Amino acid sequence: MSGCASFRVVIEGKLEETIQKGRDKLSQLGMRFSGYTESGDFSGGGIVGNYTTSGNVVTINITSLGRPASMLYDCKGIEKVVRDFLR
Repeated sequence: MSGCASFRVVIEGKLEETIQKGRDKLSQLGMRFSGYTESGDFSGGGIVGNYTTSGNVVTINITSLGRPASMLYDCKGIEKVVRDFLR
């Protein structure tokens, strides 16, 4: 179980609404999410990570990528999924 490089996502809409949509999507997948607009963490399905925000930029850190997620995705694949969640 290793982590992935941090990446940034520029949010075009309202940051609070985007974070809430991401939180709702993770919850529907059975993942745990805690935090606020400024920072938080998430876990489930072999993924453990956290995020911070600055202005309209969200910095995502995947600190651990284990099974079952690692059987389906590499770090670039997880990054794509997270970016899609924040759209």
